[in-house]
Amino acid sequence: MAPRPHHLPFLSVFITSFSIFTNGNSVNPPPSTCAAAFDCGNGLTLRYPFWPQTQQPIHCGYPNFSVSCTNSQPVLHIANHPFHIKSINSSENTLIVAYGEASSTTSCPIMTHDFTLESTPSLNYTKDNKILHFYYNCTVYPPSVHNIKCLQRGAKHSYAFVNGSVPEFDWPHHCESSITVPVIGKAVDGLVANGSGDALREGFKLAWKTVDSECQLCEASGGFCGYSSNKSNSVDPNFFCFCSDGQHLKNCHVHNGEISIKSPPNYLAIGAVICGGLLVISIVAFFINKKKTGGGKSGFSQIPNTYGK
Repeated sequence: MAPRPHHLPFLSVFITSFSIFTNGNSVNPPPSTCAAAFDCGNGLTLRYPFWPQTQQPIHCGYPNFSVSCTNSQPVLHIANHPFHIKSINSSENTLIVAYGEASSTTSCPIMTHDFTLESTPSLNYTKDNKILHFYYNCTVYPPSVHNIKCLQRGAKHSYAFVNGSVPEFDWPHHCESSITVPVIGKAVDGLVANGSGDALREGFKLAWKTVDSECQLCEASGGFCGYSSNKSNSVDPNFFCFCSDGQHLKNCHVHNGEISIKSPPNYLAIGAVICGGLLVISIVAFFINKKKTGGGKSGFSQIPNTYGK
């Protein structure tokens, strides 16, 4: 039996609501986190291309640019080593990071590893840095060279030199370890007088720029580069371009072959809409049926069509 005309508006609302809840997730808009700022509680605001480490498995931002929070400090891992982010200049695409070893309360930190950018090609040195060479626990050394007093261990001396000013000597042969790291250029001025701790705590400056050609095209089209660990993109398993109208395969101008990552249906919401729709239809049908059977005589008096003569 076809639904009566009185029922059609309610059926229309029910069908529309059901369609929204079942199909509303089929097109994924760009996540708000793409352009959203975030921080770790110390007042330093971070934005794309950096992204919070908790944003998984899909994230907006460059690979290896995930930021974790330690004691309210933003931490960026470079070559599997922690670096505290001290400042960011988004207009210049630069940031200053400090060594994790030098961020503690110790006044005389010891560097344990060389610094390298091989695993993070999107980061580059800037001209603001200078290179420091450390030689630790040397048993033989030139007598006229100033050592780092706070690191002196009996007859073992340690030294720090700016690149280009290392005295001629077989340092690697006579020292237990040698480490090479960058620091902000102005921080080395008081290196001899104040030791290496202040220079290391000042950190060093890096610039970022994507080296991924797909990401470059995405950003040039107004999108945000994103990556996924679910391997659902058959052309480039990890890359997505988040645009104002959804997720695209390459950039915001190319719609052919675009993809969307579907979220699972909200079955609770679907059930609520179905129950609500059935309840509305039942109530309407009840009152229509009651009116037809004369149930309307009870309750308020009906107003006669004509006045008595």
